[in-house]
Amino acid sequence: MGKVHDSITPELAEWLLKQRLFFVGTAPRVGSVNVSPKGYAQGTFRILTPHKVAYLDCTGSGAETFAHLTLADRLTLLFVELEAKEPGLLRLHGHARAWRKEECSEDLKSLFDQSFVDHRSFRSIVVLEVERVSTSCGYSIPFYAYREERTRLLDFSAKMSEEEINEYRILKNSFTIDGLPTLAHRVLGAEAPIVRPTFTGGYWYGKRVSGNAISTSICGFWERLRLKLLQQVAAMQVWPLVLSHCSVLALGAIVGAAYVQQTSSQRRSV
Repeated sequence: MGKVHDSITPELAEWLLKQRLFFVGTAPRVGSVNVSPKGYAQGTFRILTPHKVAYLDCTGSGAETFAHLTLADRLTLLFVELEAKEPGLLRLHGHARAWRKEECSEDLKSLFDQSFVDHRSFRSIVVLEVERVSTSCGYSIPFYAYREERTRLLDFSAKMSEEEINEYRILKNSFTIDGLPTLAHRVLGAEAPIVRPTFTGGYWYGKRVSGNAISTSICGFWERLRLKLLQQVAAMQVWPLVLSHCSVLALGAIVGAAYVQQTSSQRRSV
């Protein structure tokens, strides 16, 4: 039978901190819903207060949660009892914020196991303001016996240099499956390179823009306009959607024409 709790009680906190796995669920106002599993929970999940929790996130092949939280800060964490005789589910609902690794304070990082903070895989920390704590039966959940942690994710990042892991994030963590900007994109981090979206095998990848300063600037300008429109749609800020779309196209045409004219003038002068 389901039950709603006023907060994360000491009994619930004790149970939560024993878990080795949890799931995170997010969604923009418009677009795909995302659910992701998170392992290494005993080193990366922390209870800050009876109404606040946080987790350290490691680099993976996608970054849906980070993008969704910049547009719609709703987040649900789900914990599942897999081993004990008595089944149980616990959900934490609330509003969250995600910080990129470079933005995290020393106080925030100090909450987690140092081995994860120092690892190249570390990419962000998510803090959830818990507004609803609920438990339910989970009678249909099968039994699973814990054997050991998988180290493959950490091993994968450990083999890379700092430069290589950054390039991996630019490739895999610049766009969501809906094409929204996420963790490694310039829109969310000024130091990131200008990238263009490339759709392959059902995913959007970030490709560095190469060329002269003019073409790079034009590509960056166009990409910012495109992403601004996408973000407005995903956040349901679609007030004059048709007008905005036409404005983007018109601006793109103007900038493109100016570039063509400048290129033609340079060729004539040569």
